[in-house]
Amino acid sequence: QTPFGSIIRKRTLYFTQASYGYCEKMPGKTANQWIKERLLEEIRFYLKQTDLSIKQVSDKLDFPNPSFFGKYVKEHLGMTPENLGIVDYPT
Repeated sequence: QTPFGSIIRKRTLYFTQASYGYCEKMPGKTANQWIKERLLEEIRFYLKQTDLSIKQVSDKLDFPNPSFFGKYVKEHLGMTPENLGIVDYPT
């Protein structure tokens, strides 16, 4: 099992509790897709709009460590967390 699986489970539980039925009202995406999109939005927000360090953002979003967080950001957003924090990334 990957560390990302743990993140998705935590987010799925939160998502299910906080917005029961929301996915049913927004067809075309699975709960997993909504969660991944929301996670990427949170990553963008924390890196661009706050003074939190990469480690603090990684911890806040329940990643197992900053290294995995960096790889995840690079894979899904196409740049490192350091670069994301200083580049005007389209939302």
